[in-house]
Amino acid sequence: MPVVQRALTVVAELAQRRAATAALWSAASVCLVLRTWQGAVNAFDFLVVHAAARGVLAGRDPYADPLYLYPPGSALLTLPVALLPSSAAAVVASLACVAAVVVACWGSARLLVAGAPPWLVPLTLLVVLVSPAGGALTVSANTEFFAVAALPFLYRWAADERWGRFGVLLGLTLAVKPILLALVVLAVLARSWRAVAWAVGVPAVTSAVGLAVTPGGSGLLPVVLERLAHGSPEPVSPWMEVSVAGVLRNGDVGAGWILLARVLVLLLGAAAVVVRWSRGGAGASRTVQVGTLLVLTSIVGAPLAWDHYAVLLVPLFVSTVDGATASRHRRTVLWCSVPLAVLLVPRLDPVREPFGYGFQAGTALLVVLVVLCAEALAPRRSPSRRGGALAGGARRVEPA
Repeated sequence: MPVVQRALTVVAELAQRRAATAALWSAASVCLVLRTWQGAVNAFDFLVVHAAARGVLAGRDPYADPLYLYPPGSALLTLPVALLPSSAAAVVASLACVAAVVVACWGSARLLVAGAPPWLVPLTLLVVLVSPAGGALTVSANTEFFAVAALPFLYRWAADERWGRFGVLLGLTLAVKPILLALVVLAVLARSWRAVAWAVGVPAVTSAVGLAVTPGGSGLLPVVLERLAHGSPEPVSPWMEVSVAGVLRNGDVGAGWILLARVLVLLLGAAAVVVRWSRGGAGASRTVQVGTLLVLTSIVGAPLAWDHYAVLLVPLFVSTVDGATASRHRRTVLWCSVPLAVLLVPRLDPVREPFGYGFQAGTALLVVLVVLCAEALAPRRSPSRRGGALAGGARRVEPA
């Protein structure tokens, strides 16, 4: 009888786990359908690129639109979709964006976690889709969805030292939108110059071709740099910016102090990256942690950033489920969840000056960066030193 009872208990536990996983998948599926519909109805970020691509076909300058802040090659890569009407293009973009979120959650669990539990993918997917940050990405059908989907593959290939694949994929994401530009530093740290060449060469070639065929393309740099320097282009609300520069601009802080804050953020992130890389790590832990530090530093220190960039932190949080991840790092990332909770609640009034949603989300990302940097820069004691210290303590209390 005890054996039978034990067997029934095990079966009940398995059933509960399967039921819980099925419930998570059901909830995530409902959110997928909802976000896909919202993206198909809105897709305002993608429609900016779509309009630019159609403008190129019609011989117009895409940079006449103040919202178009993409590389010149981005419009070229969108030309096949530009042949579709706006409504159909919005549906395609929404499906692609939601699919990219699924790939990012699946890839983070399956590629970066050894023996990932079955509930990890649907739980991650549900959290991302429910959060305002994930909603902002999918509802707007932002073109960074390609980078979001590519991120776990980039980390896995970097960990496996498949730098050729890494460089090509990273270069393609940069050609669409340079949100992952900081990851070129990963290849530099690994001294894989072939990966650096691919990562820089692919967007350089597409941009050169784009400049050659884009009317008014010669004015790209002054137009884009001026808009970035002065914050959000109209009609986007400046109170939604989450970079440290955007947060300070919203508080009417002077340009000199903003520059100082950005420099400090970049220096802190760079120091943490160098120290964390030098310490090595098992599996993909080092590439995920260093890559996240690079991406987050570039977001917080950028002249302009948005809350949906927080989706790029998904691989970091998912990777902590891996048993090879140090317990100290797990505790650190758990503490990072506290400030990021602001990205899981409904948006507050974005025009409440200067403490709207952008201020809260930007402060949360800054706190997360500081916490991750503090962990990376904290001194490590070798096991032999700890053992020596304990032995020394024991000798001090021994009788003479």
